[in-house]
Amino acid sequence: MLSRLHCTIPALTVMAALSASPALAVSPGQSDDFNDGTTEGWSTGGASPNPPVNVPNGGPDGAGDGFLELSSNGAFGPGGKLVAFNLSGWTGDFTNIPAISMDLDNLGDTDLVIRLILENGATSQALVTEDAATLRAHGDWQTFTFSLAVDRLSGGSYADVMGNVTTLTITHNPAGVNARSLTPNIAAQLGVDNISAVPEPRAAAMMIAGLLAFAVTARSRRHP
Repeated sequence: MLSRLHCTIPALTVMAALSASPALAVSPGQSDDFNDGTTEGWSTGGASPNPPVNVPNGGPDGAGDGFLELSSNGAFGPGGKLVAFNLSGWTGDFTNIPAISMDLDNLGDTDLVIRLILENGATSQALVTEDAATLRAHGDWQTFTFSLAVDRLSGGSYADVMGNVTTLTITHNPAGVNARSLTPNIAAQLGVDNISAVPEPRAAAMMIAGLLAFAVTARSRRHP
């Protein structure tokens, strides 16, 4: 028993480190798939009349695949902007996160342009992604990757923001502004799923190596 644990722990450690979603800090490989019935910390603020909703079916994988549904009413006031932000699992040092990928589906009647905003509340600075996901009304699920490279972000200081992100925001943002308050009011519905912190190539290689080691160990137990 001891030797078997010794063989499998390294692989499991790598897998946990790269795929787990910690409570208070971002880590390479983490993902929100919304299959636990919650919004996984994504919010629109307490005053919004239309907070994010966990939908248990209809994600990219179909029946049984949960996703997060965002909506806005276009009014001038709380709930008027298509915005969702996370203050818990998507905070901390993003300098080792080269990109964030996610599945998106425009469920409403208006075309959308989705960008990410990263804020450091301590310095009152923010960055917005140059990359944008353009979604036609009533489209299908599509996977998008938003680069977090220094030359693909605009706004404040890269070093000041990315070393200590306190808020990650998903928003309809055609003009590429780096503040939630400046995004336009719009009546819209958006499906979001599989929000993932893309690991650096080295971290990805470690994860693959860990999975291979785990598979080899499992096979050796079946075939002594």
